Amino acid sequence: MDYLATSKLQVKAVMLGDSRVGKTSLHNRYHLKKWDPNSAATISAVCLKTDLTIDNVNFDFCVWDTAGQEKFRSICPIYYRYAHVALIVFDLTSSSTFEMVKFWVKELRSQGPIGIPIVILANKYDRKDEVETYPQENDLIEYKNSIGADCFYMSALTGYNVDEAFLHAAKIGLKFYQEQQLVSMPQPPKSSTLESTNQAAPQQEKACC
Repeated sequence: MDYLATSKLQVKAVMLGDSRVGKTSLHNRYHLKKWDPNSAATISAVCLKTDLTIDNVNFDFCVWDTAGQEKFRSICPIYYRYAHVALIVFDLTSSSTFEMVKFWVKELRSQGPIGIPIVILANKYDRKDEVETYPQENDLIEYKNSIGADCFYMSALTGYNVDEAFLHAAKIGLKFYQEQQLVSMPQPPKSSTLESTNQAAPQQEKACC
């Protein structure tokens, strides 16, 4: 059986970020459409998938939720080396978690697929009026532009911008997948002709490819 002919296209995303920034809550909010304040911390990684059709292409959007604890960071490359889009999450109420965004960008640039698109998810937007948030909006815009990333303010608690952000990630992930497929396709051989020698060859012996 031809596996490639019968298997469904999969666009793979990886969620990265410090622990307690809300990766699992966002994961569940998008895929399961629910909010669980008691969700346990992810151990290693968990994958959930959603059936999507974008630009007349039907595919499974598979999102890997990786553990944020430092002891699990060494295994993260297993999940993002073959990803088509990376989602880096930080907590708007914690400046240290934004600093970790820069760490993960560096990791992706050194160990991830060349040119993998990045989407920054600024979680806990529902608390913007309660506490000071980091970074300031202008600084965040400047940073995401400097690395060529997209960015969404969002809230796993209220669901604000969650679907929009994940659908955007799926769309650019699909585009990256398609671009990779084109690059990996075998190219037709270039045409060539035999160079002439000192003695002209008979007309019927000329060859071209």
